[in-house]
Amino acid sequence: MRQGRSGLRYMAVGLGSMAAGALLIVGALPGNAGSTPQQTTPSSSVVTGNPDCGDLGDFAFEFKIDEQPVEGMVYDDPDSALVVTITDVTEGDPMTFSFTTNIPVSAVFVKAGPGGILYTFDPPTTVGTNLASPKSDISHVSFCWNPPPPTTTTTSTSTTSTSTTSTTVADTTSTTMGATTTSAGVSPTTVPPPGELPRTGSTTGPMLGLGAALLAGGAGLVGFARRFRHS
Repeated sequence: MRQGRSGLRYMAVGLGSMAAGALLIVGALPGNAGSTPQQTTPSSSVVTGNPDCGDLGDFAFEFKIDEQPVEGMVYDDPDSALVVTITDVTEGDPMTFSFTTNIPVSAVFVKAGPGGILYTFDPPTTVGTNLASPKSDISHVSFCWNPPPPTTTTTSTSTTSTSTTSTTVADTTSTTMGATTTSAGVSPTTVPPPGELPRTGSTTGPMLGLGAALLAGGAGLVGFARRFRHS
């Protein structure tokens, strides 16, 4: 009886070790790099009249599809690089449609009858889903957007004085790090040249090694438990 219980305990510990090892190995593996862009939830408001993007807000560009949008149709703005693809047009009261763009847009105005519905996206989006008309048809759709802000880069030039300063800092840093290493007993760290990030080791290697060890140990315990029970 005691041998049977001991065998079961060995079996349980071995299975638990194998499960923990498998979880560590799975956790150490890199996940999928891609992700699906999420739609920005728009705010909507009813607008009267027939305004353009300049009337609706501080927008630099407007692209007007001057017809009822057709599902599957691709519309190119002749005055910019904007491309709009219409998807999922649903007839009814109201009529709805979805869209994708290659440039983020800040607002979409859906016109029908004496007015329309303005959809505002903050932050700007390239995906819009189930935008509704105020009626069972659509007279036109206006896409409003602004160009992204320009990016600035800073460059530095090396001079003789800069080179001298760099050498002095490197010497001082090396001496300081050496003193700290000796007193604290920490492995020495190489100070990278200016403009380079320090090199760090990967954390997935130890996790994979530990996971493999747990799997192997657990398998050994399971095998021992089986032999122990049958002996």
